[in-house]
Amino acid sequence: MTITPSLKGFFIGLLSGAVVLGLTFAVLIAISQIDKVQRSL
Repeated sequence: MTITPSLKGFFIGLLSGAVVLGLTFAVLIAISQIDKVQRSL
């Protein structure tokens, strides 16, 4: 039973890391898209 808390924390860390990575990629893509639009104007 001592394994479950560490596993829970591990999964929470993985999830938060994935969310942070996803947000970072979304921001980078948005910035590049905005840059393209501004250059085409």
